[in-house]
Amino acid sequence: MTLKALYAEITGDQTTHQRTIDAHFRKLDTNRRTRIRMRCAGSSYHQIAATEGTHAASVRDSIVRAMERIRKAAAGEPRYNHVGRKHLG
Repeated sequence: MTLKALYAEITGDQTTHQRTIDAHFRKLDTNRRTRIRMRCAGSSYHQIAATEGTHAASVRDSIVRAMERIRKAAAGEPRYNHVGRKHLG
């Protein structure tokens, strides 16, 4: 699986160019890049988790959050959604 295919599978975004995805991918921390590379190479979430001594759900969530971060950066969206927050005082 390619990085773009994994990105499209998780985010549903079919239009973002591979170079844009690659550029934002390189900005991720080493741990997330390693997990994503392993997933693209065909490792399951359970296999990745076993090599790291963690849970498959943690690995999956980390990869999903990384892909969402790339999607937001490529779309020029803010990293956090502050809608609905009220300042008290």
